[in-house]
Amino acid sequence: MAVIDPSPGASSVPDDPGFERTRAAAGQTAHGAGLSAVDDINESESETEADIDDDFEPLEPARPASTGITRLIREWGVVLVVALTVAIVVRAFVFSPFYIPSSSMEPGLQINDRILVNKLSYKAHDVRRQDVVVFDAPPGVDFGPNVKDLVKRVIGLPGDSLEIRDCGVYVNGAKLSEPYIAKDATGAPACTTGFSTAVDPNGDGMIQVPAGDVFVMGDNRTNSDDGRTWGFLEQSLIVGRAFVIYWPISHWTWL
Repeated sequence: MAVIDPSPGASSVPDDPGFERTRAAAGQTAHGAGLSAVDDINESESETEADIDDDFEPLEPARPASTGITRLIREWGVVLVVALTVAIVVRAFVFSPFYIPSSSMEPGLQINDRILVNKLSYKAHDVRRQDVVVFDAPPGVDFGPNVKDLVKRVIGLPGDSLEIRDCGVYVNGAKLSEPYIAKDATGAPACTTGFSTAVDPNGDGMIQVPAGDVFVMGDNRTNSDDGRTWGFLEQSLIVGRAFVIYWPISHWTWL
């Protein structure tokens, strides 16, 4: 027989031992279900961790020290070969160093000065008057043993009329200003002597530069074996334009 609890707020629950057993069983079932859910979560997390571990590759093992040294030597070897190749190409086709063996270009160029010559200058423009040029020794002219290259200053261009008088050089009738030539004992510009008979067979002190040639002289007019003695210079023999003294440092200057 059911008993109703008359007190206020009391729930109307049958006082039945079967009901208690049913509720206990339900609690156990719910608890079991909860444990099962937790186990499922833990298992899922374990699987996820396993998947993440599978996505990462193992770290590369450390290389022996000898391997690193070999690689360094190989890399620097490549750098040196490239640098050497560039240097050879630049020297062959762009810039070349030369040294001054004589006093024929004093005072601007001293004995043993080192200069750089631009081999591409006259690919971009024509030879210019008063350029300092390095050239191959003209064939048939004896400059002494082992002399293959010379350095002089361009005085006359193709078609120019040149005259030497009153110790000066006249180009197309106008006296050439030459602040670079050596001075004599009094401090005045050294006297420029005339042409040899091989160059000026008429002996009138006037010559004309042929097409394709230039006329060159040394700045030290009293001590220079130049065009006044052996004649005109074929432009094809010009190696390039000297543009800087780079050694010794105390002589460094643009030419």
